[in-house]
Amino acid sequence: MNVVNTPIYTKIKSAPDGSLVFLASAPETFGVIIGRDGDNRVFGCVSSKDPKELGRHWPLMPDTACFSFGTEWLVETDLSKGVSSSIDDAGVLLLGPHGPEFRFRSTKAGGDVLIFNTAGKVSNPGDLVALKGWRIWASLDARNQRGICPLIDRS
Repeated sequence: MNVVNTPIYTKIKSAPDGSLVFLASAPETFGVIIGRDGDNRVFGCVSSKDPKELGRHWPLMPDTACFSFGTEWLVETDLSKGVSSSIDDAGVLLLGPHGPEFRFRSTKAGGDVLIFNTAGKVSNPGDLVALKGWRIWASLDARNQRGICPLIDRS
């Protein structure tokens, strides 16, 4: 039997920053581990059935069960869907001088905005373009295999 794109069951505390995970209690909720908040890990939501969660961040308890795809996941842009008029729209992928990035708004009123990109740098908002179309793949190998679908498809 060949199995591809298989995530590993773990606890949030064991997933390194940059890991793409989905929550065992809500398998339709995908996100990126983007840092720490005390003992908790900060989860940035990139896909959810609940539109209020999309593009938000919140802390998760260290023992929260999840399934991790690790840090080798891949973002693929789709320019055919056009751009959004605002970098603050939920669910857009931003392109800027430091590569692709996601911005996550706090679930708390007046809370901060956290940024995730592989460069670890903050882009000037005026230098960003918000793409409506994008996909996330478990890995480059998954992207290149015939018959494999992306984990998240916003195209």
